[in-house]
Amino acid sequence: LVPTEGERLTVSAGGMGRLSASDTQQVEDGDEAPHRFLLCRGLFNDLEPFFHIIRGFDRGDVARFIGLGGPPIFLGAQGLIADVSPSFRPTRAATAAPDVPALSGPAADRRWPQERIWRWWDEVGVIRGVNYIPRTVVNSTEMWMEETFDIDTMDEELAGARVMGYTAVRVILQQAVWEADRDGFLDRVDEFLELAHYHGLTVVPVLFDDLNRAGKDPFVGPQDDPAEGVHNPVWTPSPGRSSVTDMRRWPVLEEYVSDVVGRFKRDNRILYWDVYNTAGNDGLWEETLPLMDTTVDWVRDINPRQPVAVPAWRDLGSPMSARKLERSDLITFHTFDNPAVVEAQVKLLQRFGRPMVASDWLLRQTGNTFEEILPIFSQFGIGWFNRGLVQGRSQMWIQDETHRSADDPDIWQHDMLTSDGEPFDEREIELIRGFRYEGGR
Repeated sequence: LVPTEGERLTVSAGGMGRLSASDTQQVEDGDEAPHRFLLCRGLFNDLEPFFHIIRGFDRGDVARFIGLGGPPIFLGAQGLIADVSPSFRPTRAATAAPDVPALSGPAADRRWPQERIWRWWDEVGVIRGVNYIPRTVVNSTEMWMEETFDIDTMDEELAGARVMGYTAVRVILQQAVWEADRDGFLDRVDEFLELAHYHGLTVVPVLFDDLNRAGKDPFVGPQDDPAEGVHNPVWTPSPGRSSVTDMRRWPVLEEYVSDVVGRFKRDNRILYWDVYNTAGNDGLWEETLPLMDTTVDWVRDINPRQPVAVPAWRDLGSPMSARKLERSDLITFHTFDNPAVVEAQVKLLQRFGRPMVASDWLLRQTGNTFEEILPIFSQFGIGWFNRGLVQGRSQMWIQDETHRSADDPDIWQHDMLTSDGEPFDEREIELIRGFRYEGGR
């Protein structure tokens, strides 16, 4: 590398160098006025998916997922972006440098082989699911606390879900409630599983969750009332942010995982284990990766009968998302984008060669609707869980400020039924009931 000013930098194979630019560095551009020199981010974007100072180059499925012969692809609300910068791309990415350890060891070997996960997929049938929280509670803490555990409302709503055509529900657990009332929490989870089973629904429990709309750690006790007209304002994470980054708290988190997964590891009422919802949310980003990785190992140690997954939810082509997916038995992802982007995401994720489930979707303002998205899921044989069942205290039907639609301010963002059980759109229920997999693997 030869900068405009300064020493030439030569980096040998397996070595490392640093190149930076100062704010005062300038370059003449013909007759134009001088402008500040900025390093091309493309160089570092090209390298990032392939190199990690700890994990090295040997990333197994990730190399095939990204595509060593072409540019990395990033997907998001802004559309499909392919990095086509004319910078160097490593051709030896599949070979780890001798001094850089590759991912290895028992944890790396316990991912279900493709034959097993496809056999499971054929056995479970079509997955038509919903992310569920009762209408009478504001967050996962209120859902699982003894004082607010509303089994009668759950009974009514799960019965309605089955009539609508759903086959499964995805529910986020709350570690803080377990910590305050261990036996009671486990018994209530068992009661919920039995109720769902009675109504013909399987359950996907979510162990951890970084979503933090309330801006505070979870706490057991009376929860705040939601502010009027605000989307999901009282949601707290599980565990709290401080527990995610403080390894001194991890033995308690491991005990929680051991209790929950250990009790239900052979339970046919559970479809699969979702390890971590929106891992890295609340500005944590890669700070969450150590806990996420370790939690997968804790679950693998318990050896449940059900498969394990960590959903990708942001920049599906990024190294962080790739890490989540390479630890998963099946490929799960969140998507709230328009149909064109969703189809591109699906095609990208097909490279893993494993069953796929859209674990969270539905954002009507962006065109992420039943009418537009279900045909894509059907074509590619993808299971799904849309966001929200019944209009309630979580206020998920209200348009979030970042997704407000000036053209259609009354359209619901999430949820399917009013608090009285009336559908927001009858056509949506028809589409749920009629959903089938048309595509194969």
